[in-house]
Amino acid sequence: MYGDSYLFLDFHTIASYFGQFEELALMVVYKNYGRYGRSNILIEGNLVKKYSKGVKAKDMIHIDYGASVLKKNVLNLIPKNIP
Repeated sequence: MYGDSYLFLDFHTIASYFGQFEELALMVVYKNYGRYGRSNILIEGNLVKKYSKGVKAKDMIHIDYGASVLKKNVLNLIPKNIP
């Protein structure tokens, strides 16, 4: 979670939904249409297809909501020796 906001989320529902899939990560998004900051995510089906804080695209109507869930083995993907 971001540390600068209070989110009204049902974390149990999010965790249950995430548990149904094999993906390594889940990002909670909000259908924003550019209202509360620039929309920066394109969703196709239930997958994030584009994510960019810098590139503005008309088909991006969602915004990252400030909560993500990662499987523990994602930590194994982080390089050991980062300069």
